Amino acid sequence: QAVGALGEEVSLFDVFRKSPSDAARSLAYRVRLRAPDRTLTDAEVASARTASISAAQKLGSTLRA
Repeated sequence: QAVGALGEEVSLFDVFRKSPSDAARSLAYRVRLRAPDRTLTDAEVASARTASISAAQKLGSTLRA
């Protein structure tokens, strides 16, 4: 939803926990962006990335460095 019409697919491809008893986990997602009528610009992709990160942070997530 955060990337609007450019968002084509979101898929979870990795879950990492330091130990089985650790409640914290690291989730890695692949986000596919596409416009059917043109090539996306770097600025559009950067804006969609920023919007995705902001939306995840509102849910309590943090970006792994």
